[in-house]
Amino acid sequence: MTDKDIIKKVLIVEDEQVLLKTIEFTVKNRGYETVTAIDGETAIKLIKDENPDLVLLDVMIPRKNGIEVLREMREDNLFKETPVILLTNLSDEETISQGVTLGAKGYFVKADLTLDEIADKVDEILKA
Repeated sequence: MTDKDIIKKVLIVEDEQVLLKTIEFTVKNRGYETVTAIDGETAIKLIKDENPDLVLLDVMIPRKNGIEVLREMREDNLFKETPVILLTNLSDEETISQGVTLGAKGYFVKADLTLDEIADKVDEILKA
């Protein structure tokens, strides 16, 4: 089995069910395995249990926001390097800046994004 045969896993953390399912469908269509969470505590558990290759992380989620999840990931040596892309409804520069400082590979303002843009960014990071 080569690296190309290994299916990469993407954790999608989003509390808006319709958007979660739509992103999941799009990412699966690009050939990735997906796991999903609708809150920060579940996200942390899945990160530890599933060891995803990439995390699409909504900033405004219940039971720990996305920045707290990202901070916990960066404090754990196992997940310090796991790529994270932030999803936000905010164009809040401070929140985005915090995420980038914590090592997010980028962010999307949900109102401005297309599903292909998300999938292209996932491809860019995981196929690099």
